[in-house]
Amino acid sequence: MPEALLNYESLFQQMSVPFAVLDHDRRYVAVNTCYTEMLMRIAQDLIGNNIFDLFPETLERRRRVDAAFRKALAGQPITLSEVSYPIPGLTVDADTRNA
Repeated sequence: MPEALLNYESLFQQMSVPFAVLDHDRRYVAVNTCYTEMLMRIAQDLIGNNIFDLFPETLERRRRVDAAFRKALAGQPITLSEVSYPIPGLTVDADTRNA
């Protein structure tokens, strides 16, 4: 293998933004180091698990994400505005923000 070829796994792990790859069933296939650091989890805790099982969501947010997945998987362009996901143990509630 020529040295000029990129090592995609290394590039993926060194990305400076949190990045996760999910399959058609919303299960984690891969996560980068930045993503696991943000969640304070290890990759083995995530891989193979459904994102909604690990991070339960409101029905409305889940519908928005599922609709975006369906469109993307059908090859349609999508725009998904920022969707806030509270992370258990890391989320600051309104009472402590204003203290």
